[in-house]
Amino acid sequence: MSHDAHNPTGTSAEEHFPKVSYRRLFRFATRKEKAFLYLGIGFSILAGILTPIVNKVFGTFVQTLMDSKAQNNCMDTKKCDSPEEVRIKLNEIMINTILLVACQLVVGYAFCVCLKWVSDHQVYRTKQLFFERLLRQSIGWHDVQHHSKFISRLVQNGAKIQRATGENLGICFSLLVSSIIALGNALYHGWFLTLVSLLLMPLLVWVTYYANALETRCSEEQDLAYGDAGTVAAEALGNIKTVAAYSGELVEQERYEKELRNALSSGIRRGQAMGISDGLTLLIFYASTAFTLWLGSFLIFEYRSGNAAWGQSSPKNILTVYLNLVMAAYEFGEGISYFEMFAEGRIAAGGFHQVIDKVSEIDPLADQGQIPGEDLKGNIEIKNLHFSYPTRPTEEVLKGINISIKAGQTIAFVGHSGCGKSTMIQLLQRFYDPQRGQISFDGHDIKDLNVGWLRMQIGVVRQEPTMFSGSISDNIRLAKPSATDAEIEAVCKLANAHDFIMKFPEKYNTMLGDRGALISGGQKQRLGIARAIINNPRIVMLDEATSALDMESERSVQSALEAARRGRTMVVVAHRLSTVQSADLIVFIKDGQVLERGTHQQLYDKRGAYFQLLQTQTFDNKPHSSVSKGSLASKSDLGLSTISLVPTEGDPIKDFKGTPRPISAHKIFKIWMLNFPEWRWLFLGAIVSLFLGCVQIIHGVLFGKVIRVWGLPDTKETRTAAHMGGAMFLGLAFLSGIAALLKGVAFAMSGEKLTFRIRSGIFKAMMFQDIAWFEEKQNHLGALCTRLSEDAALAQGVTGIRMGNMIQGFTSIFISTILALYYSVKLGMVGILFLLILNILGYLEEIYLVDEAEDDLVNVENSSMLMAQAVGQIRTIASLHIEQKFIQDYTQCLENTKRVNLKPLHIRGLVMGMSQSFTWFAYIILVFYGSQLMLTEGNLTVADIVAVGQFITFGTQVVAEAMASAPNYYKAKIACGRILKLIQMTPTIKRNQGTKIPTNNIKGKLEFYRVNFAYPSRPSELIIENFSFRCEPGKHIAIIGPSGCGKSTLVKLIQRFYDPTGGFVKLDDHKFTDLDVDTVRRSIGIVSQEPVLFDRSIAENIAYGDNLRIIPMQEIIQAAKQADIHDFVDSLADGYNTRVGQLEGMLSGGQKQRVAIARSLIRKPRIFLNDESTSALDATTEEIIQHTLDSVSKGKTCITISHQPNAIRTADWVLVLDAKGKLVEQGSAAKLLKKSQFFAQFSSTTR
Repeated sequence: MSHDAHNPTGTSAEEHFPKVSYRRLFRFATRKEKAFLYLGIGFSILAGILTPIVNKVFGTFVQTLMDSKAQNNCMDTKKCDSPEEVRIKLNEIMINTILLVACQLVVGYAFCVCLKWVSDHQVYRTKQLFFERLLRQSIGWHDVQHHSKFISRLVQNGAKIQRATGENLGICFSLLVSSIIALGNALYHGWFLTLVSLLLMPLLVWVTYYANALETRCSEEQDLAYGDAGTVAAEALGNIKTVAAYSGELVEQERYEKELRNALSSGIRRGQAMGISDGLTLLIFYASTAFTLWLGSFLIFEYRSGNAAWGQSSPKNILTVYLNLVMAAYEFGEGISYFEMFAEGRIAAGGFHQVIDKVSEIDPLADQGQIPGEDLKGNIEIKNLHFSYPTRPTEEVLKGINISIKAGQTIAFVGHSGCGKSTMIQLLQRFYDPQRGQISFDGHDIKDLNVGWLRMQIGVVRQEPTMFSGSISDNIRLAKPSATDAEIEAVCKLANAHDFIMKFPEKYNTMLGDRGALISGGQKQRLGIARAIINNPRIVMLDEATSALDMESERSVQSALEAARRGRTMVVVAHRLSTVQSADLIVFIKDGQVLERGTHQQLYDKRGAYFQLLQTQTFDNKPHSSVSKGSLASKSDLGLSTISLVPTEGDPIKDFKGTPRPISAHKIFKIWMLNFPEWRWLFLGAIVSLFLGCVQIIHGVLFGKVIRVWGLPDTKETRTAAHMGGAMFLGLAFLSGIAALLKGVAFAMSGEKLTFRIRSGIFKAMMFQDIAWFEEKQNHLGALCTRLSEDAALAQGVTGIRMGNMIQGFTSIFISTILALYYSVKLGMVGILFLLILNILGYLEEIYLVDEAEDDLVNVENSSMLMAQAVGQIRTIASLHIEQKFIQDYTQCLENTKRVNLKPLHIRGLVMGMSQSFTWFAYIILVFYGSQLMLTEGNLTVADIVAVGQFITFGTQVVAEAMASAPNYYKAKIACGRILKLIQMTPTIKRNQGTKIPTNNIKGKLEFYRVNFAYPSRPSELIIENFSFRCEPGKHIAIIGPSGCGKSTLVKLIQRFYDPTGGFVKLDDHKFTDLDVDTVRRSIGIVSQEPVLFDRSIAENIAYGDNLRIIPMQEIIQAAKQADIHDFVDSLADGYNTRVGQLEGMLSGGQKQRVAIARSLIRKPRIFLNDESTSALDATTEEIIQHTLDSVSKGKTCITISHQPNAIRTADWVLVLDAKGKLVEQGSAAKLLKKSQFFAQFSSTTR
């Protein structure tokens, strides 16, 4: 059976979001924001107008120099100006130019500030509305969603909207306006030359359009593939203990890389399209330049010869036409290149708007619905109820249920696993609406009541209660935000939770970790009960609320619930009939129908299905003598903690210390070294990038030569030189086109493979980290998913095509500086001074922005954590009706992000203004200084001055563009640091070290010798103390003790999730530390208290038990039969091919447990760990499963952790732990029954 035989993420079609119109990107803008938007666009248009004006003034400046007597050959037939006259003119022109450049600085600053401010607010509001609408959707809608994609969608699509609506919009407007005006100027100064030169422009537009369309399509495909990869990663990382237990890390790696390969293919095609586009663009651009200069030279010579037909063909006009055409072509190409970014933003917004615009059928925050004027009494009427889950509409779960519950009554739903008991709880909370029938509260149809108000009247404790990141107090206060500490303490005492809480160092401020990972299942249930009753609800619903508790704790909690039920309506779902015998009404459900109903005594006397179920829940038919309550359990409940329980003080965002400072260049080089397998592509890309870095400089040199030719007399040699200049430009066109094509292809191949390797490396590094690493505060699921997607994406800022751009840029700077010094040392030194100034400003910008970049990444992780919690635990959020609380927390997180992004707003505006103006400022100062040298010293020509100006301009453009994109670069550096830190991180429990023993050769002997254990973050607090025991091969050991005493910790030590802090554990006389980790884990089959199933087919979930081989279908079916799940699976329309995600909500806890048991049986383990595996099963099924477990565990070493007597009745030896994790008693069950009060009490309990 292949493990990836299906698409784990469902059809991709549902992820192809329709593009929204660009105007809709601003649909949530306020009037103020729209005003700033239009103001920003206005400033950007003004910036576009100024650039051609500066260009025109510069043309006048050069023409004035050409008309100077300092020139050896005046280029005009008129009388040349004297040096003094030229100085006066030049001074005037320079002052005007500087004023224009200052205006450029101001408008560049203004449009950047306005548009970025608007953009940040749009992204903030879009994310906030998206998150709110997610929580307002019905549970049925959530059942069919792939929640893990929402995290990446928020991060990546939010960034795309920001890029599409921010300063890039202003830059695009500026470029296009500048292009249009430049084209108009060219037409004005030389319409004939302009029109002829534009012959190739339609081809350029066509190439750009289709290339952008192809790039957009490939980018969309790549994003979808990354979304699918993110789903795989989130599922694996979120269930890492299950993955590790079944040695599934490499399987998950293969699944993840399979999705990455789809992204790799799309990325390479996108890069190739970019290469083709860039190549054709340069080819057309320089070919057009060659033709323009050739024709321009011809026109100049005709003009000088007195041909009146070419009256517009003075050198000044031709130069102006040429510069304007170059500007128009360049800026038009640059401007429309932003269209791809806008298209991506429109697609990204489509994904958000699709959810935002969806009106929920059952909206918990809607104002609609009745809120009765009087308090809810608690009368419930269920009439002819028929229901099918939205994911399986043809399979009816409830079939005509009729029940009447009076206020204050306790009703219990009992029956076999999967009969529909928990479905009733969900319908009573209005998670779904029935297809037929009616539910009413106090005579009000549930559909007519306000959903939020209804859920506030109900307290719910689920079988697997969910705790959220935060303290114990925070979690309980979720149900009643105004609760005082005294109220919290009172309900915790009522739920038998106060004692274990007070034994934590931080007591009620103890942090519970992601999904409550830091406490035991029994402790979570007690906190869940406390949370359910703190709001004093009129109706309390308990869905297997005490299944994870030991006997004494269950009695105590049950007694508390008996007291709490007074004046309340209680609806109980239970398998343990001992917990429902006092109910006013017991309803036995079978196959979605009511089979029996009545009180315990009535059903007992009836001797029907209830009686038969009751009979199976007695451990021993003989009565046992009573025992006193001074048993071991009365000391119970020092909390089991798996990692740091130190509370977080203050803002968790500010306290986060996980982000390293920016890294040095040599470590970026280490990232590049990951690309070494593609060294041939890198070498090719580097060579052509070096050449492309020289292209603009060659262009400047050739252009200078052409200008020099224009100043020579009209001779045959002069015309030949002009033609040669055009031919050289044509050669440059072909060479640069080919180079750009090769650069795009080379860096697409190398860059995408590096990205693949980085993502794969990060995921692999995460998968093989210690379990304790995943339990650290900063390594919650949301943060890991964000690092996996965001860090890899940010790292592209210094890899791939950007690496080529960096090589190209540095080459331009180096060569241009050398040539500038070659033409004029004095001018060159001034140019170098400008470059130094820009670099110093860039360094200062980095110092200022780097902290903001770090804070932004941390805020993204925190918002991802909230998203992961919200969509992953949506049922608990809905039950508690705390959607508004999560929305407020998420909004606060977005506020922090917005504040961080807006803090450097004015710095970004200044940088943008400088990037718009500094190049021209440097150019005019250089040319002016050169003119002074020419006029005074006479050793420079106009061509030399223009050439030096262009050389330095190329360098300043590179630095200015780098400064404009600095925030992305800083984030890329931080991301590279985090990537390297993670990839190089070595886990404490290393893989592929130690002796490897084939599973068939393992006998199954286990030994603990003086084991002490404390979790890594709490080394001073022992959970297991001086624990020793030996289990011979094939023996069955049962471990019992109060809830939270460390029983499950022993299971984790056997699985080698952790190593003891003292003593050692042995397998077949080999210390665990001497054995390969997978040797240990592959010899173990584990059935846990809270089973985890993956969103794959049922067959694949069962086959996951053995990831070393392909499991035949017949073997999968056989395991399912042994686990008593075959009949249920076979009844499904798709049978074993049914995806587990499609069964969300209709798959009962018992059914999930049986699939997990089947998965464990596939492995044929030598050691069998049974950690409360039957706690969620009804008595009949428990008996069957227990018999199966007893049968399959014969000949195997079996370790059983249980609160249920039936589970340990076949044990050869029983170990009794006290509340502090010490082994206080051991012996056979018969021996302990005689001498141990705790065991006697444990075994006498009727289940």
